[in-house]
Amino acid sequence: MRHHVVTCPASAKVQPPWTRLALGLVIMLVSVACDNKRSQLTQEEIDNGVRTRKAPTNAAPVDPRCQLSEKVTAPAQGSAEWVLQELYTAALGPDDDASFQRFYKHFDTASTAENWARTQYWPRLRQHVAKYLDNPGATPAHFTLCERRNEGPETFRFSIRSNDPKKSNPPITVRKDPASGQHKVIFFSY
Repeated sequence: MRHHVVTCPASAKVQPPWTRLALGLVIMLVSVACDNKRSQLTQEEIDNGVRTRKAPTNAAPVDPRCQLSEKVTAPAQGSAEWVLQELYTAALGPDDDASFQRFYKHFDTASTAENWARTQYWPRLRQHVAKYLDNPGATPAHFTLCERRNEGPETFRFSIRSNDPKKSNPPITVRKDPASGQHKVIFFSY
């Protein structure tokens, strides 16, 4: 009995019938996906050979730490936002008693002693103030609110955007004093 060994070139190997079906399906899906992407382009993009849609160049990048992203430049005098602006503007002034008093007059004296504000808040805010401003060094101070939360009757908690990615957005809570009608800081962070 004689045995014959037959060899076939690699291109002549028999493929299972489902291989051609799978290959056809992949080609069809890629074709449909490309058509869908192309249909999202404008005619100008197609005419100019643009293959992918880009974000508008004037769009501001979204900071996940600052969802509200509300610029404060000229708040109404006496408003809670105005009080925040006054704190930052005072910190930009000279390191003297007049600037400190401009800063401290916006605090609720029942919750914040003057000595504590002078020794703890004032020097640290002066040290870090540029990190919170959209216009460092210019007065009045411009800044961005990342959060505004109503915490009760006439009480608002704000988070100010920090331009330093290593520093968190500091919260400040302001409450309208029922006796004087003025907004006062009841919690401060820098």
